[in-house]
Amino acid sequence: MLNYCRMTDRPGRLPAYAVAVTLIMTSLVAAQVSDVTVDIDPGHVGLGGAARPGGWVPMLVTLRNAGASHRKVRCQWVIEDADGDPVQYERIVTLSPNRDEPQRVWLYATPPYGTDLNSPDWTVQVLDDETGTLLARQRVVANRVVRPQTSFIGVTSPRALGLMRFTGNATQHEQVEFLRSLNPDQLPDRWYGLDQLNALIWTPDSDDPTSVWPETLRAVREWVQRGGHLVVVLPSFGDDRWMNSPLGDIMPQVTITTKRDVYSPPALGNLTRIDYRVLEPAGDATIIADEPDVGPWMVARRVGFGRVTMIGVDLTDGR
Repeated sequence: MLNYCRMTDRPGRLPAYAVAVTLIMTSLVAAQVSDVTVDIDPGHVGLGGAARPGGWVPMLVTLRNAGASHRKVRCQWVIEDADGDPVQYERIVTLSPNRDEPQRVWLYATPPYGTDLNSPDWTVQVLDDETGTLLARQRVVANRVVRPQTSFIGVTSPRALGLMRFTGNATQHEQVEFLRSLNPDQLPDRWYGLDQLNALIWTPDSDDPTSVWPETLRAVREWVQRGGHLVVVLPSFGDDRWMNSPLGDIMPQVTITTKRDVYSPPALGNLTRIDYRVLEPAGDATIIADEPDVGPWMVARRVGFGRVTMIGVDLTDGR
């Protein structure tokens, strides 16, 4: 709303309110004709479509530049802090010209504990880095905003993996949710984007680590070193994709052999015959589970303040 005031105009000068109107209208027109567009999938607000206030929340934004030249922009996530003041979390990126495919930008913010869980008031805006001109704006819609007391364990598989029994109060001292079907190639590119997770279970039915963005793998590595727990489930057969991956140096050092069609361990709760990857530890790897007639099938290694656990039974196997 514009506030008008009475004043005496001087020859050759615009009244103050006319200058304000001109500036506002110029900004609005520039935003309407901008070649830059922004798009936010609610499923990419938070991890697995779940955002938890009180800590770092990641959000994947896609930008398009239909212009004929490169454009340096400031992509900002605007939220209100605990006092109701607007806070801008931003990243500066250069958009390539004439791009039909979107460019990915990860933004990170720390919504306060008092955030409205039903309809948070969040906005993303894109500004020209040189002039500050508004190029695009979109309101952020989240699939879910959960209570700050909720704990998350990420799973790259859509399968339950027998973990649902651990969501009840009888087995945990806090509310735990398993975020399933996390796409490794769409995990955040900074370690604090994974800070919502107590653990990340990476299964064989998801993307190979050698095909994941290098920035994402660096984020996983630093997250582990800072206290995260990465659980790697090995495939039942084929070349091992982990020991030769960019994360191979933080894996437990083991010699892997395969034993086929043997009874599953009692820990899995049945007598189905399955394939094992026997994990003979070397270096500082520690045996977690060992079958007398088979050998060790679960080992772990401490990495910094975190931990990497390797499991030699494919938990996504239908058997």
